[in-house]
Amino acid sequence: MEPKVNDTLSPETSVQSDAARAIALCRTGAVEDGIALYRKVLKRTNTLPVGVHVKLLQSSGLHDVADIIGRAALAVGADLCFSAAMGRPPATIVDEYRSLFAQGLINARMVSCFLVALSKLGVRDELAALLDPNRLFCIAQVTVGETAASHWKSLERVLLELEADDTWEEEVQSVRKMYRISNLNRHPDRLVKATLAEIDQRVAHYVANWTKTDHVISRWLPRSYSISPWAMISHGDGYNVPHVHTQGWITGVLYVAGPDRVDAGDGSPGALRVGPAPEVVESAGWPDITVAPAPGTLVLMPSYYTHWTVPLGRPGLRIAIAFDVIDLRDDPDHQAGFPPTA
Repeated sequence: MEPKVNDTLSPETSVQSDAARAIALCRTGAVEDGIALYRKVLKRTNTLPVGVHVKLLQSSGLHDVADIIGRAALAVGADLCFSAAMGRPPATIVDEYRSLFAQGLINARMVSCFLVALSKLGVRDELAALLDPNRLFCIAQVTVGETAASHWKSLERVLLELEADDTWEEEVQSVRKMYRISNLNRHPDRLVKATLAEIDQRVAHYVANWTKTDHVISRWLPRSYSISPWAMISHGDGYNVPHVHTQGWITGVLYVAGPDRVDAGDGSPGALRVGPAPEVVESAGWPDITVAPAPGTLVLMPSYYTHWTVPLGRPGLRIAIAFDVIDLRDDPDHQAGFPPTA
């Protein structure tokens, strides 16, 4: 029988209720129905306490089921750390993340949470090495076609034509007061296609360079991947709150319209900011980067980098093509262990 998803409760309560029911189904023998229901719930959210659910399954001797659910959750950007879900001390959380990473159970959300735990422990050297913007943060000026200025202005007009009531996002995930144009890779316009082709080349170069380094995360980078692009349009008030991209390995943004210059720091109207996660008190070891959204500016960075944008605070226009590099491997070869704290 097809398991039903509860839609009569509030969204958050319904999600938690259905996830708990999925685990109960597995533990009482209805394994196929339980896994199917849990997969459905994961399509609605990636913030479930998956580590707790995996522990419950393992305590019932359902280790294969725990592995299936854990890896399904991992692929959508969920966190498998039991200690983090239970609010355990940072040292315990760090130890568990190391164990998970050694098993190849790793994604951007988990690396981000691991970095926060390291910061709380004051392990600055390892924190700085994992973030290392000198190696991992890439900013470049992109030219598409013979005349860069005309390309970005023409592309701006194409994207503005896609604004509609159903693309407005008042408050969705990290987005505040912007238009989001999804599935940009399906758009037939030649300017869009040429721009995405340039992004493809830059991403391939970035992946190749990072893979060849001795950076600890390089061993888990996808060998086969897809690029998921979308456009964000702000007319002055729009911005992003601090966030990471939980389903990607590499995240990028290519600006189509925006101010050419901004001042350093959080008070820079229109700027992209990269820095500490919101829950971090001590900022030592974290990047402190400000980027002006000038047309043609391309940024590439690990998806576990915390970043946000500053509203223009006045009438104006900022258009960005954002994208994630998504792992396509069905059975990732993550055999190497995560090294101990230096």
